[in-house]
Amino acid sequence: LGTNRQNDSSLRLERAKAVSRPGNAQVDNMLGEIFAVEGVRRAIVLENDTGVTDANGLPEHSVAPIVDGGTNEDIAKAIFRKKNPGCKLHAAGTSVTVPDVFDIYPSNARDITFSRPNYVDMIVSVTIQNDGTLPNDAAERVKQAIIDYSSGELVATECGVNVLGFDIGEEVPVSRMYTPINQVIGVFGNSYITALTVNTLTTGQ
Repeated sequence: LGTNRQNDSSLRLERAKAVSRPGNAQVDNMLGEIFAVEGVRRAIVLENDTGVTDANGLPEHSVAPIVDGGTNEDIAKAIFRKKNPGCKLHAAGTSVTVPDVFDIYPSNARDITFSRPNYVDMIVSVTIQNDGTLPNDAAERVKQAIIDYSSGELVATECGVNVLGFDIGEEVPVSRMYTPINQVIGVFGNSYITALTVNTLTTGQ
């Protein structure tokens, strides 16, 4: 009964998301509040504190929260709690606007705009030289390992390398796909990968 004791690495990751949540006037404060919303898997907050539109297309003096998971209403309220007065909200992905959001005072309700990520399909094609030791369900195990790896559920946090999966806007090298595949076939004999492509690419991101 009960749960496993949390290791140091896992606690450090959790702390990084939550430590600045109580504050205000910083991007990290808004990010911590968003991560506290139930169901949120990934989130970033882009900021442009200059007087001109930046390279990401953000207007001057604006922030652009991009959130994967959670309900629109809960995310909008989290943003409302941490949004600084006079700061514009910008949608950098698939735009979402929740009208009349307030926390304590209905008379102070505001429309809150943020965005969902523009999802990109990942088509992985892999050829494996089977030395005869792979189980019959090896293909399904590889598929599931790739899904788990991309969501940050395959590599233990104490390993310290690529443990968080793929973040919003991250450029992922094709070579990273060797990790989840080898995680599966590496425990059976001496089978090995002979070919790997991701969205028809063999190298690059």
